[in-house]
Amino acid sequence: MTSGVTEIDAAVVEQAAAYLADPTTRRDPYAFYDLVREAAPVLQTPSGVWLISGYAEAGEILRTDDVLSRRAAGLKHVIVDDPEAKLIFTSRMLYNDRPEHTRLRRLVSYAFTRGGVAAWEERITRVTHARLDELVPRGRMDLSADFAYPVVEQIITELLGVRAGDLPLFTRWSMAMTEPPPGGDRDSYREAANTATREMTAYVRDRIAERRDALGDDILSKLIAAEDDEGRLAEHEVVALTMELIFAGHETTSNFVANGMLCLLQRPDQLRLLQADRSLLASAINEMLRFESPAPMPMPRVALTDFEIGGQRIEAGDTIVVLLAAANRDPDVFSDPEVFDIRRTPNDYISFGFGAHYCLGQQLAKLESGVMLTALLDRLPNLTLAGEAIWSDHQFFRSLSALPVSW
Repeated sequence: MTSGVTEIDAAVVEQAAAYLADPTTRRDPYAFYDLVREAAPVLQTPSGVWLISGYAEAGEILRTDDVLSRRAAGLKHVIVDDPEAKLIFTSRMLYNDRPEHTRLRRLVSYAFTRGGVAAWEERITRVTHARLDELVPRGRMDLSADFAYPVVEQIITELLGVRAGDLPLFTRWSMAMTEPPPGGDRDSYREAANTATREMTAYVRDRIAERRDALGDDILSKLIAAEDDEGRLAEHEVVALTMELIFAGHETTSNFVANGMLCLLQRPDQLRLLQADRSLLASAINEMLRFESPAPMPMPRVALTDFEIGGQRIEAGDTIVVLLAAANRDPDVFSDPEVFDIRRTPNDYISFGFGAHYCLGQQLAKLESGVMLTALLDRLPNLTLAGEAIWSDHQFFRSLSALPVSW
């Protein structure tokens, strides 16, 4: 560790290590975010991992592609060791740098044109209201498990072109790939991740084979057909990107809708304000993304060379984790950052990242969440909390394991 880090209170450093290893710390991380950001916006943990919590420093890291590598981070930290599983795992956009990342992103972007995303609004609206037709007579629900999750599940399966009802398989496979088992047994984790990747690969390959004979307007068909001057995507790339889009398109959006509604339900004045003035919806969504982002930290980076940031020297080979959720509450950028204010302006949150890795699906995520939140406000004007909201201890997502509501 550098001399600058050793001067920081040891308790802060210990809590930084706990954030990465202790699930209970992740359930309510904001006091830790404030502590570590005030102590050092660039902080090295005892394991050697650097945590970036300041807004300015986070922005600099996210824009610095020339000396920071996601590819190197993937190869350094990927848990799978089966050759085919490793090929699939590291062929996603998340695990690539320029120029390979640029090629993949360009081909995938054909499925996410502004006009194409807008054309999905009717389908998203239909799915959302069909689910509410089932739920409204009940008078109560778990907003996460009964509404957000199944609605986004159906939307993403329709848009991607995978079989309806199969998304729980992807959820199980995703957990096996990303969540270490209790006790942190890496051998068991590696075995489970290898198995899940092989099973998921076989599933997607079967869907690709079906789709090649009958291309449609779904995203999987567009990935199969995508072509530029450098050619088409290889089949293993289509598999990898389909996995990536399912993980990103389902987990984050369903979490965001539940997180956002909790923000409103816990603050009746803000809920009433939005109910009275729907023109505030876009601003409200932005504040939800700042205040309770469903993705509090992006894929780690590994330094390719030595460089300095925030008064600290990062050495080649060091791993860097950007705490987006901490940066989004930096008081140097956001006035009263702990206040949830749907009229906040300006609101330069960085939940979708910056630079080359800026979230490709952000338009779709905002469209889905806008439709779903509007439907809840319209059809359940008396919506209220009906019990304790329980946060999960997921390592990479900010999500609720329970959000009981009634009307």
